[in-house]
Amino acid sequence: MSKARLLRAAERRAQAWKNGGGTTREVTAFPPGSSLDDFDWRISIADVMDGGAFSRFEGVDRIITILSGMLDLEVDGRTVRLTPADAPHAFAGDAPTIGAPVAGPVRDLNVMVRRSGVKATVERAGEGAIIAIDGRHMFVAVALTPAWIVLDGQPVQLAEQDAVMIDAGGETEMLSVAIGALCVIRIGYP
Repeated sequence: MSKARLLRAAERRAQAWKNGGGTTREVTAFPPGSSLDDFDWRISIADVMDGGAFSRFEGVDRIITILSGMLDLEVDGRTVRLTPADAPHAFAGDAPTIGAPVAGPVRDLNVMVRRSGVKATVERAGEGAIIAIDGRHMFVAVALTPAWIVLDGQPVQLAEQDAVMIDAGGETEMLSVAIGALCVIRIGYP
């Protein structure tokens, strides 16, 4: 049986970006209590109001998912335009990176992992999706909309941007999305 922990959006506090250019709200990180310099992995939600350089994280891989707005993301001189309709976008956290909101503010979900020992995947899951949670990964689901999920046969209500963190304890379990949409993050140690 899994150990599940609800991570309510309303309880998150704003933190300064590593480069001081804005704020972010941490969803969760490992190990607990780790800082921006010593996490193994970190999940956060940021509001981007103005264009500018992204904080550099040496030895870190990042995956960004746009929740609202439109962002021009330049990594190592190549620019891609990202919207909520686009797949999560992976890039090196130590590459020179600039983000510029297009036509208004942007809200994004960031997943960061230490390249030397942690791997992550991020995908969206909509209403009716059934997601296998295996015991080899830490699993975090962030609600993209208000949502109802079913875990271990129990219904769980999530407000927009609430999250649930699940450690399946070596077993494979199923999570289903009854109403709404999620961003599904799997984190593992190879």
